[in-house]
Amino acid sequence: MVDDNTEDAIVRPKVIKKPASVEQMDVEDEAFFDNLPLGVKLTGADKLRAAGLNGKGVRVAVIDSGVDADHIGFHGQVKQQVWYRYGSPLSEDDHGTHVAGTIHMMAPDAEIYDYRVFGAEGNGIDTSIARSIRQAVDEGCDVINMSLGGPRASWGIGQAVRYAYKNNVPMIVAAGNEGDDNVLTNERR
Repeated sequence: MVDDNTEDAIVRPKVIKKPASVEQMDVEDEAFFDNLPLGVKLTGADKLRAAGLNGKGVRVAVIDSGVDADHIGFHGQVKQQVWYRYGSPLSEDDHGTHVAGTIHMMAPDAEIYDYRVFGAEGNGIDTSIARSIRQAVDEGCDVINMSLGGPRASWGIGQAVRYAYKNNVPMIVAAGNEGDDNVLTNERR
């Protein structure tokens, strides 16, 4: 049997690091706005910018496969990294970087908090996800993004989602990454 003290020792993140200092392009640089990807434009980035909505003062938790905080495209907005799983390079596990990049393109002044819950080694994935949700809430994140799926429901993740809800932290969560087999939705398999 595992008591609370032992459980905390087992599920504590193995890697906690602050992003490295990298020379960044200024978010106000015209090239940053002129070269937005089509997908970001189609989802309304131009309208957000025209309305003066840029994410300033907003903390966004990205619970995924990790974010490459050294990428110059983030303009230093990846403010914290907490990794519950590790052991595989971000060049192979690049989904979290992609998700965070989309968020940054939509809201360039938002702060990104990276919680890595996928990788070859580390704590159990469901436990990592649940702990990341709770930690993001406790660290003052204003919104949580999880673009992930799994084979079954998890009681622990469900409890963590309820914790976020009770603390008024909205969660943007994929309903699964497998697609619906509808040719009109154009998902990859």
